[in-house]
Amino acid sequence: MLKVVGLFPWLGLLARRVLAMPATSAAPERLFSTAGNVMTKKRSRLTCDSKEGLVYLHEVWPQVREWETVKKMRL
Repeated sequence: MLKVVGLFPWLGLLARRVLAMPATSAAPERLFSTAGNVMTKKRSRLTCDSKEGLVYLHEVWPQVREWETVKKMRL
């Protein structure tokens, strides 16, 4: 095994870069948590598009507010 690694060192580097997975799953876990909070019994009649839009707005809204704050400071 070690002899093969010595023959193709670039292949090992390439495999580590391409096949490496992130060490954390914090972002997907946060997204699933948000989706779970949106999909409650009271909102059971919402369409999939509406639920998707609510999750999207929840994720994007803090950035939009930050942009508005920066925009006001420039004026």
